[in-house]
Amino acid sequence: ANALCLAGRQPEARVLLDQALDARRSQHVPPTTLALLHTAFGEIDEAFIWFDTALEERDAVLPYLPHGNRGIFLRPEAEAPLRRDPRWQALICRMNLALP
Repeated sequence: ANALCLAGRQPEARVLLDQALDARRSQHVPPTTLALLHTAFGEIDEAFIWFDTALEERDAVLPYLPHGNRGIFLRPEAEAPLRRDPRWQALICRMNLALP
């Protein structure tokens, strides 16, 4: 879904995101994945809801996001609004991590 969204194929990506949200009711779908997908769509408020969930559930990917993973999960221009948001720094602080 992330690749489709970033390739400009948002309707197809949205179908996959909706399927992932539905699947989460009965199986494990990492909240960080959902947060990153919402970020790719530019849905920063939704992304932070899922980042908070990721922190609560101790999602194993979450601590790696602030350190050297730019461009792996999202294009830099997709990440920029996320990283400029004050909630990003607050999330990093809640994880007891330092910003790179």
